[in-house]
Amino acid sequence: MKKLLLILLCLPMIGFGQNLILKAKNSNHSIYIDKVLRFQISVDSILEMRNDGFNNTFSNNEIYLTVSCDCSIHYNHDENDPGRYGAPFIVSELAGRNLKEIYRIDLVRKNKYIDVTYSKLNEDNYVISGYRKKNNSIYYQKTITDGSITINGIIEYPNSSKEIGDNMASLLYKSLKFNYTIIKTID
Repeated sequence: MKKLLLILLCLPMIGFGQNLILKAKNSNHSIYIDKVLRFQISVDSILEMRNDGFNNTFSNNEIYLTVSCDCSIHYNHDENDPGRYGAPFIVSELAGRNLKEIYRIDLVRKNKYIDVTYSKLNEDNYVISGYRKKNNSIYYQKTITDGSITINGIIEYPNSSKEIGDNMASLLYKSLKFNYTIIKTID
């Protein structure tokens, strides 16, 4: 088993609390762990993390990987200390819907701006791929849900970066998942 080196601890993001990025020795990938939404994804080392609000975005200014939640994250306020926030709670318009319903809703949404060339509903996730209508960039999405939170991993890249982008899309497909065990171990 590869020894993990902690590269960045307590990375604050608006609404996302403390997140972790772990890098295995002699690897081209880092493991990004979102401790609030409880998912993990492997990210190629050529992409840098960008803070753009509620999304977890990794980019090299040509390839964009975004992991986001179809939800809003709210924090309870501490009545004794108005400036202090309590534990986050998540509100989702898709909460309570099964994966098949979420897939159908998302396909309708995506067809407005993506020429969908492939889509597949799997047992615990679905994928949608195609080309963005406005600039013909390659679009790939993997979505997972645990019944209350829906996480979308989306990668977009130009045709000129197809080989590298396709490899990153494959990494996204293989690695995006909920992981409650790792989060408890690291805390």
